Amino acid sequence: MFLNTDANDDQLILSLNTDANDDQFIVSLNIDANDNLLSLNTDANDDQFIVSLNIDANDNLLLSLNTDANDDQFIVSLNTDANDDQFIVSLNIDANDDQFIVSLNTDANDDQFIVSLNTDANDDQFIVSLNIDANDDQFIVSLNIDANDDQFIVSLNIDANDDQFIVSLHTDVNDDQFIVSLNTDANDDQFIISLNTDANDDQFIVSLNTDANDDQFILSLNIDANDDQFIVSLNTDANDDQFIVSLNTDANDQFIVSLNTDANDDQFIVSLNIDANDDQFIVSLNTDANDDQFIVSLNIYANDDQFIVSLNTDAKDDQFIVSLNTDANDQFIVSLNTDANDDQFIVSLNIDANDDQFIAALNTDANDQYIVSLNTDAKDDQFTVSLNTDANDD
Repeated sequence: MFLNTDANDDQLILSLNTDANDDQFIVSLNIDANDNLLSLNTDANDDQFIVSLNIDANDNLLLSLNTDANDDQFIVSLNTDANDDQFIVSLNIDANDDQFIVSLNTDANDDQFIVSLNTDANDDQFIVSLNIDANDDQFIVSLNIDANDDQFIVSLNIDANDDQFIVSLHTDVNDDQFIVSLNTDANDDQFIISLNTDANDDQFIVSLNTDANDDQFILSLNIDANDDQFIVSLNTDANDDQFIVSLNTDANDQFIVSLNTDANDDQFIVSLNIDANDDQFIVSLNTDANDDQFIVSLNIYANDDQFIVSLNTDAKDDQFIVSLNTDANDQFIVSLNTDANDDQFIVSLNIDANDDQFIAALNTDANDQYIVSLNTDAKDDQFTVSLNTDANDD
């Protein structure tokens, strides 16, 4: 059965369809006197029962109902809009999925007010969220509880004139996670605190970041009992002058300290690394004031018996270099290089007990060349001395 009449574009539509084999029973009614609509659909095999109503007389009023016995869905939604102020309520119940959902949205002059609730018995989820926006100042609260996963989550976001205030809490009993984070931004000055502790992984983390006028202050702490890691790092930047301290110690046996401070691009760096299992002991220092480099590095390695010291300082391109390397398998090396105004002064010494080599070389050039070299090798019974001196090219 079908009827359509249109008088001055005011539509009246009636349709009826019933099919015994498919068990469909459909009724739709569309009356348009300024856009009004009613429809009904029920299907026995699919167990669908749907009713929708739409009335629009300069405003929208919409009600829809859908229930499906096989899927156990029960849905009701309501939408009314008066002068573009939306009011929406929806309800969804699904017995098989055990979902129960309620949501509410109202918008008056673009000020949003939203409440939603979702609980699912199989997943044991319980969720509540609230969003209020008055003149773009957001207020959000959300809660999620999940018994099977043991999750408990609370988050809060407040934004008044773009100044953000955020608090979130997450704890998970099975994973033993406990997380708290706080972020507040007043006029772009960030203040962030986060805490995470996980009993199974034995992680304990605290981080703090505050930025006032783009001056960053960051502190982070990480403790992990299983890995025996203990880490502290600090970064503060005031007017682009960086000050960084980091500490990492691992009971399996690393101990690391590093410091970096840069004031007006003058770098000052200290790093220390001690590793008991590998027997490494490393110290390095680098400071650069007005591009005058001063570098000290020390490396001691017991297993390979290496002992290394190096020093490099350059003041106005006058290089001063000292390096020392001794290896119990049996090398002993010393080298010195200093260059003042291109006058080279070089001394090198190499002693190797197993090969019985003893080598010394000296080169100094002060507008003139003066070179001395000595090589003696006990096994080959070689003993060599050479001297070259050139004064005024003689």
